[in-house]
Amino acid sequence: LELSDEKTLITHTSKAAKFLGYEIDVTSSNTTRRSINGVMRRAFNKRVRLMIGKNTIKNKLLEERMIEIKIHNGSEQWKPKSKSVLVFNDDLEILDRYNRETVGFCNYYLIANNCVVLHNFRYIMEYSMYKTFAGKYRSTVRKINKKYRLNKLFTVKYEQKGVIKFRTFYKTSFKRRTTAFNGSCD
Repeated sequence: LELSDEKTLITHTSKAAKFLGYEIDVTSSNTTRRSINGVMRRAFNKRVRLMIGKNTIKNKLLEERMIEIKIHNGSEQWKPKSKSVLVFNDDLEILDRYNRETVGFCNYYLIANNCVVLHNFRYIMEYSMYKTFAGKYRSTVRKINKKYRLNKLFTVKYEQKGVIKFRTFYKTSFKRRTTAFNGSCD
């Protein structure tokens, strides 16, 4: 077995290794707690974790031009911004584009141990979409929300073959997934 120097990285477990967009690390907590027998034991020590890095989410949003980063009191603040390229599209096309990007990114990272940070990603995508609609109609986010809300969900109405249909923004929970949806996929 020969290892390529360019592709091989040997690192200590205290540092995260990046692989396929994930950061793989090993926990090393010094916390203790009592076991069932009453004996003090170390909790969650030396377990391998898949993590989503903050930079992964940040780079995706910057690549899609959906955030602007401002420095306030020495810390970064991410502000959603409109995607002006989509302003000339139909309402349904804008909603579908945001849904596809949100669902695609989140489905890939749902096996991560800290997949709860995907809520932040969805929040920024959602408000970027609101700002895109506001830019399209030269309105405010508040007025757009009021216009498109139906049963507390952002909904776009459209007509297909004489039938009025509805499509909503992806608004489900991001629970950690330990297995694939369908194991029989080719």
